[in-house]
Amino acid sequence: MDRPLSPLSALRDIHLPGAPAEVELLWLWLLIAASLAALVVTGLALYRSRLPHWRGPALEALATVPNADPAESVTACARVLRQIVIANGGDTTLAQQTGESWLETLDQTFSSRYFTTGAGRVFGTDLYRPSISVDPATVAADLQRLVRRARRAPPWQY
Repeated sequence: MDRPLSPLSALRDIHLPGAPAEVELLWLWLLIAASLAALVVTGLALYRSRLPHWRGPALEALATVPNADPAESVTACARVLRQIVIANGGDTTLAQQTGESWLETLDQTFSSRYFTTGAGRVFGTDLYRPSISVDPATVAADLQRLVRRARRAPPWQY
């Protein structure tokens, strides 16, 4: 004879449901976000390391250029430019150049044509003339713009 089945024997064990798929995806998204953040931080650090270390001091020196006497102001700017070329790793022979070769060195340093074709020509042979007919504030502002724009070291540093 068959025994009647008890209603309890038909029950199965209790199992907790598995973790929802959203929880697993959440961890995946957190991992991706953390990886992207680490990449961004590393990229910014590399970018900052490529910026010239002389920019800050050069901008400070150009901000303090006196505006009273044009010859004195341009001479102070020329002194800053020579320090920039030396700080860029150029040997002192580059900073001792004069005339057109010096203007070409400055154009190469700042990746511009400001010194050979623009108002920056005052830093060539015009620097040694008795009277300088440029606005020192404009020249200092132009130099500050060029220094701010400088991104990489010149080719002789590589």
